[in-house]
Amino acid sequence: MTLLFLLVIAAGSIIYSTLRLGISPMPSHPQVQKEIKKVLPNGFSGTFVEIGAGWGGIANSIAKTYPEATVIALERSVVPFLFMKLRSRKNVDVRFHDYRQGIPPGAYYYTYLFPRGMSDVKKHLSKRGGTVISYAFALPFISPHHVMYVGSFIKTPLYVYRLE
Repeated sequence: MTLLFLLVIAAGSIIYSTLRLGISPMPSHPQVQKEIKKVLPNGFSGTFVEIGAGWGGIANSIAKTYPEATVIALERSVVPFLFMKLRSRKNVDVRFHDYRQGIPPGAYYYTYLFPRGMSDVKKHLSKRGGTVISYAFALPFISPHHVMYVGSFIKTPLYVYRLE
C-alpha cells in the first residue's frame, strides 16, 4: 500500500510539473550521448551544463567520460531531480533550477527542450558565448554551425551552435 501511495504521488508530481512547465521529462536517444562526445574535445575538463536534465542520462554519461569536467544538471521537475540526486556521479552538480531564471556559465551546453524553451535559452546564452548542442529543436533565428542526425528510423536533428 505504501509503494502504491508513493507511485501515485510521484506520477502526480510529474503530471503537475509537465502541465506547469509545458514539457515532460524525456530521456534523449542513446545515440545522442555518442554524438555529443564527438563535439567535446578529447580530455575536456571545462564546464558542461545540461539545461533541463530530466533523469540525468546525458549528464552522467558526460561526467563518466570526462571525469575532470564539471557537469551542471539543471532540472525543475521534482521526481527526476530527486532521481538524479540519488544516482549522479561525483562531478555532477545537480540543481533544482528553472533555466528561465538564468543559466550558469559553461563552455558547452546541452538541451532537449521545446520550441518556447529554446527562445529562453537563446536569450540567456546569445551574449555569453560557448557551444550549444540541442536535440530536436533549433535555436530561433540562429544558423547552426553543424547538424547531425540521430536515430535509425526517424532521423532527429542534433544542432551544434558556436555562440560568440
